[in-house]
Amino acid sequence: MDLENKLTRAQIEDIQLKNGVKSINEVRNDYGLNPVDWGDLPLNQDLLMSPNNATYNNMVEFKSLEKALTMERLRKEY
Repeated sequence: MDLENKLTRAQIEDIQLKNGVKSINEVRNDYGLNPVDWGDLPLNQDLLMSPNNATYNNMVEFKSLEKALTMERLRKEY
């Protein structure tokens, strides 16, 4: 798989995660990674931005976890 295909795959996965089509654990499974406890929760940005939602207070944590997943995925592929 070349770099362009990897980028396309990452962009598609990002869209699927943001739209709630796939969970973090589903994406991790595709890369042969172990599931994480919070990985079955939807990663919907609209829900995260709602101050009335309890998840709002954890937005920074979700962003850092999303970044960690991306970095882990890139390290595994290279």
